Amino acid sequence: MADFLSPGVRNQYWRASLPTTETRLLKTRLISVGNDIGPANTGLRYAYCLEFFMKCLEQIMAAYSPSEQILSAPLVRVILRIEKDFPSLLTLENLASEAGLSISRFSALFKAKMAIAPMHYLRRHLLGRAGSLLRHTDWQVEEIATCTGFNSLHYFSRAFKAEFGRSPRAYREQSRKTG
Repeated sequence: MADFLSPGVRNQYWRASLPTTETRLLKTRLISVGNDIGPANTGLRYAYCLEFFMKCLEQIMAAYSPSEQILSAPLVRVILRIEKDFPSLLTLENLASEAGLSISRFSALFKAKMAIAPMHYLRRHLLGRAGSLLRHTDWQVEEIATCTGFNSLHYFSRAFKAEFGRSPRAYREQSRKTG
């Protein structure tokens, strides 16, 4: 089986598998036909590329299991809320309420569908937001920690280093060097 990532909600991706032999055959056929056609007939090359793409989509749809892959509407609402609300308003109780589920049911469903606990997802999202602020603003690290919902600079720095492998200041310096 060949693995690929399929886009899901915002920055989340689902892993799916395709039968390798069929994919390899299609790829080999496309390459050999492309070599036979030559550069003069791009229309025919395009048609074969389109056929290859459509065959891949057919395989993806055949391998795709909606009951296992699609997020339910309550989880989508929660993820959208995480992306738009002020961090201090986001508690496990509020998120479960947004989903219309008990805390334990919400936590279990979220972890089953997202492969991460809801509060870990929230922390990762907030740290990603902090990383963006570090790259694109001149705000002090303390200001960024506060605006992303971290009450303690020490906890923010530890969590940031655990997520990105370096301190917020080192992250900012590195991102400015690389452009």
